[in-house]
Amino acid sequence: MSEDVHVRICERLGVKLPRATRLVVLIDAYKRHDWLIGAVTERLREEFAKLQVEINDEKSRTVNLERGESFSFLGFDFRYLRSLRGAMRPHYTPKLKKLTALLRELKEVFRRYRSQPIDRQ
Repeated sequence: MSEDVHVRICERLGVKLPRATRLVVLIDAYKRHDWLIGAVTERLREEFAKLQVEINDEKSRTVNLERGESFSFLGFDFRYLRSLRGAMRPHYTPKLKKLTALLRELKEVFRRYRSQPIDRQ
């Protein structure tokens, strides 16, 4: 999967969406699927128009993972890597900042409950 269409959505009156709404579409890297990039974008615009929602072109972008490009989404970095079986595939890893924050929270929780009686539940 080499092409990624990263879309951010703008709100219009009457449409209630979460403030940070994002959509990621992954398309296989096969040459026969090249036409899908334009078709997906066009279809998304048609469907969002029915909901009176616009795609923000300034914030939207297309990323080609096969060329070594990457993108971040919901605290993860996505890139294209070779799997253990040798096939290329999208790979995601948590951002270091998010991972560090999670470990800090866990450390605090475990520290709080370090010396508790066995019968406490």
